[in-house]
Parts: sequence; structure tokens; C-alpha cells
Amino acid sequence: MPRKRIQALQALRALAFLMVFVSHCSFIKGVSGGALLDYAGAAGVSIFLVLTGFLWYVNGHDRSLPIGGKGSFERVLSKARRFYPLHLATLLAALPFLALFVIKGGSVLTAFVELAFNVTLLQSWVPVKEIYFSLNGVSWYLSTYLFLALVAPYVVTAVGRSRWLETPLSAVMACVVLFAAECMWSLLAFAVPASHWLVYVFPPARVFELIAGAVVGRLYVEHHNEPVFCKISLGGGVLAAMVEIVLIWYTTFLPEGTHTFFLSAAWLIPSCLLVCSFAVLEESPIGALFRLTPVITFGGLGLELFMVHQLVIRYWTALDLSVLLPALVSFVCCLALSVVAALAAKRVLPSIASSKKAPAA
Repeated sequence: MPRKRIQALQALRALAFLMVFVSHCSFIKGVSGGALLDYAGAAGVSIFLVLTGFLWYVNGHDRSLPIGGKGSFERVLSKARRFYPLHLATLLAALPFLALFVIKGGSVLTAFVELAFNVTLLQSWVPVKEIYFSLNGVSWYLSTYLFLALVAPYVVTAVGRSRWLETPLSAVMACVVLFAAECMWSLLAFAVPASHWLVYVFPPARVFELIAGAVVGRLYVEHHNEPVFCKISLGGGVLAAMVEIVLIWYTTFLPEGTHTFFLSAAWLIPSCLLVCSFAVLEESPIGALFRLTPVITFGGLGLELFMVHQLVIRYWTALDLSVLLPALVSFVCCLALSVVAALAAKRVLPSIASSKKAPAA
């Protein structure tokens, strides 16, 4: 299969970002007192992770990937170089909040520890919410992403060589098995004090989505030219969208942060279906709608938008603008400011603008 950019996936990336964005809009209150669509962010993150595994397989299945030793280290370092300038910039932008924490009597040692884990991108390995969500809270994803970059060559190689994945049915069954395994992990973690970390942030826990994405990637590579496969994929995408809408609506009535199932496992199968359906949209007649310049541009800002949006919302809330203005106005303003900040970051940070970005960040 010739290696090319699947432009329709930019639309999915844009959709996943909007899901994460709205989940952080705390000024749009839900029944539990948190953000109305709190769990939509978990669904968006799941799409990002499955998309990561998908693209790493599609782009790497037919070439030798470094496994172990110096090669693996260089691969992870290469991935980190692509987004670290942006991470550092957003970290600096979050320092006023850390300074305010200290001024109000917070521990200087605690502030230093938070800063140290963020600078080294190790925060997702610490089961303390004040650490893994500190400063620019979304940067935990980068910490987890680096671990996934380390294990990705093993996953891509294993999925590509597996004889158990030679038919579409076996690939579907593999995704079902991964879903069951992630459900079991969520159930086991439910009674643990750090359940949110174990299910949502802990890097090895997100390998389920990485493997599922790679399985979908192999399915796409081997069958994307078959009309029947494309029709089934598109139908599956429509079904997945409906399921996600229903689940996100249902979770608006749940107490905040008490259901580990909706932090990851609930979204694995829908994410797989959405990734596959958007991939096959590339060649379909309606695919042109998802390849429009504004959509591709917005999706192409995925990494920058992901990294800046929560800071925009935090500053907007800290200035009490969300109290002075209606929720809808605050939503539109924060989204617009996030786009402006993302465009500025892409222009000002040349190493990001000129490098090939992390596939699903």
C-alpha cells in the first residue's frame, strides 16, 4: 500500500479535540456540578489513542522499526523533540498559577515537585492527581504518549506478524477481546483509591487502545480497496457515532469521577469504528466534505489546540469572565482564543511547524 496522508482523519482529529475541549468547559455545569459533558473528554482521548495506533501501523508496518536498545531510545527522543517546545511554552504559560499557589500558602516543595515532573514529562507515572494534572493539566497525555512510542514497535510488529489477524472477523474478535480486557482492568481498578489514575492516566493502561488501533490499521491496510469492507466500515462509523452520543448523554447524569468504565473501556469499540470509517471516507464521494480546507486546517492544529485550550479556559475562568458572560459566549470566546493561540504557537515555534507532528496528539 503506498504511504500517503489520509486527510479525512483530520476531521476525526478535529472532532476528538472538540470533545476534549467541551469536557474542560467547567462553566457549562452538569448535574454533578462539573462540566456538563465531562466524559466526552475521555471519549476524545480514546479516539486520539486508537488513531495513534492506527497511524503507527499504517505508516510503519512495511518497514523495520527499532526494537530495544539505542534505536528505541532514539525513537522516543525523536517523538519528544517534535512537541517539547510547545510543551515548554505551555508550561511557562501555566507558571502564574503555580506562583499563585505558593503565594496563597502552598508548599514550595510541592510546587517544585510538580514543576520537576512536568519538565521531565514523567507526571503520568505518579498516582497523585495534584501531580499528573498539575500546571498545564493536559500534558499528562504527552507523558503517556512517550511510553506508547516506546512500546509501539513491539505492537506494530506483533500485530503485523500475527496469523490470528488474517481475516476481518479475527480482527473484530481481537478488538472485542481488548475491550473485555480493558473492562476487567476498569473493574479491578474501581475499588482502588487511585482508580482514576490507574484507568485514565497510567501509561500501560492505555496500551489497550494502542493495540486496538494497530489491529484496525492492519484491517484497513489489507482490505481498504474492498467495496464491502468500506460499506461495513461506514455503517459501523454511523453506529459508533450514535453510541457515543447516547453514552455521553447518559454520563451527564452520573456522579463526577465515580465510573471508571467511562474513563476508557466504554469508548474503545466506538473509537475503533470511527477511525476505520473516517479512513475509508478518504475515497468515498462524501469524503470531500471532510477534506475541506477549514476542516483540514483545524484538524492540523490538533496538537497545538490540545495543548493550549485548557490554559485559555483556566485564564478565562480565573478572570471571572465565565461569571460575567453567558456560558455559550464563554464557550465561543474560549474556542476562538484557543484557535488564535494554537495558530500563534504553530508560527512562533518553528521546530513544530517544520516537523512532522505526533500522529494523534
